[in-house]
Amino acid sequence: MPRQYKQRTKKSAKPPKSLTRKPSMPHVISLRVNDQEKLLLDQISRKKYKNVSAVVREALEHWLAR
Repeated sequence: MPRQYKQRTKKSAKPPKSLTRKPSMPHVISLRVNDQEKLLLDQISRKKYKNVSAVVREALEHWLAR
């Protein structure tokens, strides 16, 4: 009995990743927070549907704009 092979279809062309990525942020800043600060950052990040880095970045932007 002959084998049946699936006919391959051409996949849709995706743009290169270099065109779809956001600009990279090459600098890393590390900071330490206490338990209360971490809890507050987690709560804010959940409410805003952002990660903690984005929340801290937003707060830093606000602070530097003063």
